Amino acid sequence: MKIDWNIVIAIATSLGVIVALLANLRQSKILSLSLGIDTLLRLEHDYYYTDEFYELRSKAAKSLIAGQSGRELKELLSHLDTIGLLTKNKVIPIKFIWNEFAYHVFGYYHNVRTKLSNGEDLLKTEWNCLVELENILYKYSQSNVGSKRHDPRKMNFEEFIQSEAKLLDKESALKRSEAFSTRRT
Repeated sequence: MKIDWNIVIAIATSLGVIVALLANLRQSKILSLSLGIDTLLRLEHDYYYTDEFYELRSKAAKSLIAGQSGRELKELLSHLDTIGLLTKNKVIPIKFIWNEFAYHVFGYYHNVRTKLSNGEDLLKTEWNCLVELENILYKYSQSNVGSKRHDPRKMNFEEFIQSEAKLLDKESALKRSEAFSTRRT
């Protein structure tokens, strides 16, 4: 029996290419997750740890309480809409978005719907990724978080928006300052 070395070389080359492709695919997934986490950490830092965003959130909440959609509210909703777009395109895994932003997504989404006379229309036309994000988070909560006992769509939205409006109060700033100092140590 004579071995055809050309066939052996072709098979070995094919196997090498397949192994290389699988390794490349794995590295691509790891890189994608890494970039998603980096993006999430940047979004989280801006949202929770900068004075500019505390001011933006407070002013946005106050305009919602007044039944108005001011510049700050639009800017904040655009930020949440961007998070929705990143989630929709699977840049950031939903479980990370759930842990970092779900409370605020539900809070602002439902307050816009109920406090603005044109809230439904604004959400559908200007912030449709935020609408999708709210739905994705709700489905995630029902299937993965065990929130069937605690429906995030039934949270106290008035309490949420009032607490957001008070972010710049001295008492809130002091609590935030204490929380940051203990988190860093």
